Amino acid sequence: MGSITVRAMEPDDWDAIAAIMGQDKVISGTLRLPFQSRTSLHKLLERRQNRGINIVACRDDTVLGVATMWRLEGRMNHTGQLILTVDENHHRQGVGNTLMAGLVQTADKWWALRRLELTVNVDNVAAIALYEKFGFTIEGTARDSVFRDGHYVDCHWMARINHPTP
Repeated sequence: MGSITVRAMEPDDWDAIAAIMGQDKVISGTLRLPFQSRTSLHKLLERRQNRGINIVACRDDTVLGVATMWRLEGRMNHTGQLILTVDENHHRQGVGNTLMAGLVQTADKWWALRRLELTVNVDNVAAIALYEKFGFTIEGTARDSVFRDGHYVDCHWMARINHPTP
């Protein structure tokens, strides 16, 4: 098994990303709805790329995950928001870790972001552990925030504050 690499998302990646985003575990763990078209996903990621980056994690030529980070505007331009998605067949194999490392390095060393933030379903224990590993803490919990599979689910707001050393 080869190593996992991170690179910019390319147009040839759309089929693989659409397949990942349509997986049951991905739909359950994100705000994606079932049966969304490849075109709607493409438009969403393009909008975010205008203010940020889209990266993929690959092993050889196979896309295993995708992450997006964008900068907020105005008086919040020191803040980035992110989304990270891993193919359900490659959970717990270092894909999320590799994607998160790429995002955090970009946020800290290239964009000079002070704050990174995200939301995560409270029952997504593996994702919460990954985010905590990278310095994210839970800032609050939104009750009944997400409607999933006929039930309401709480969602944590998590953030990471970059305290650069002088």
